[in-house]
Amino acid sequence: MREQLLRYAADYAAAEDQLIGSGDGRSSIHFPSVFLFIGDRMNPVMNTIADINRTKWDNSTGVTYIQIGSQEEHAAVDRSVDAIVHTIAVPEESGHQTIRRDLHQAFYTHESQLIELNTALRRASGHLADYGRLYSSFERVHLSILTTADDPMNVLIPEITLLAEYIFAQSFKSVQMDLYVLVNESDQAVQFGYSSATSVAFMRELDYIQSPEYTFTAPLHMTEDKLTIPVTHAPSPLFDLVYVLSDKNERGVTVPNSLRESCDIICHIQLLKNRYQAGDSYRSQDGGYNNTSFKNNIMTESGRQGYVSAGFSRVNRPNQSIALTVLYHFYVKLLERMRTEQEWDIRDKLNYFGLDAAERGHTRNDLVPGNEAITDMSALMTSGASYG
Repeated sequence: MREQLLRYAADYAAAEDQLIGSGDGRSSIHFPSVFLFIGDRMNPVMNTIADINRTKWDNSTGVTYIQIGSQEEHAAVDRSVDAIVHTIAVPEESGHQTIRRDLHQAFYTHESQLIELNTALRRASGHLADYGRLYSSFERVHLSILTTADDPMNVLIPEITLLAEYIFAQSFKSVQMDLYVLVNESDQAVQFGYSSATSVAFMRELDYIQSPEYTFTAPLHMTEDKLTIPVTHAPSPLFDLVYVLSDKNERGVTVPNSLRESCDIICHIQLLKNRYQAGDSYRSQDGGYNNTSFKNNIMTESGRQGYVSAGFSRVNRPNQSIALTVLYHFYVKLLERMRTEQEWDIRDKLNYFGLDAAERGHTRNDLVPGNEAITDMSALMTSGASYG
């Protein structure tokens, strides 16, 4: 019996988890969403985020994934996600100390790579258009850039981000860009000095590109005929918000399965900022999340935009406990009723089962045919008699 009860509770919980958010808009995103992964260690991050989105979002089919890394890394990766992949070749003469500088210089000197990047981003824009029917609105696109703090390729984040914004802006009225930086504090056993120095250098660059005075102009938009159009960024922070997520919690303790936890946070933040609200055009007026208010609350006294860090507190509906609790109370009430029920006498029992004299008479009459069955025999009878 115990095994049957546990099996029943597990089946009920699985059915409820599958039912929640299925087709009712509670787990659908409103505007198109793009995830742009920059760096050579982003492949497991992309796979995990795509897996979470498939599980939690009703319209996850229309989400676009773009991965940009080195040519050597991508050649050995077996991808399970339908992603648009672009490779940037690392200069062969680069060493650890000069790889970021060499990558930045090679990005501008190799025109063929820039043309291929333009082509990949345009293909991503077309992918969004193909799945536009899955979204409630096509006026805005949410562009999420993900990287690790110690990856040398993050030196190209301003160029790649602004080029993507320029191309997406040709199809959308606005592009909202957020940056997610993953900090791997516990995975620095071999090159802890270089990794820490690279992370600090990137955070200083991040302070610069998020300053209110940040401007940028570069000939990034290039056609196949090598015609260039400058991409310009007016004085303002590059990203709407920057999220810095570590594999350690606020007490300095390494979080178990930290990659999954960080990806879960990113997907829930996206759903929080881009959730479809049933019965409303977009904004919910019931006191829900307001991105503008959140930005103003984390602004520093000097007017600079602060960074966001987050933990994840998960609250799940205890479906198995609910199923077993309901079954327990049903059993207790039924047992109590059976014990307190008064004993029936013989007449009540016969009435309940339809065995009393009146009910037997009705049953007998239904079985015996009426007098019309012997009408043709009336001429042979000297006196009237019923069939019975």
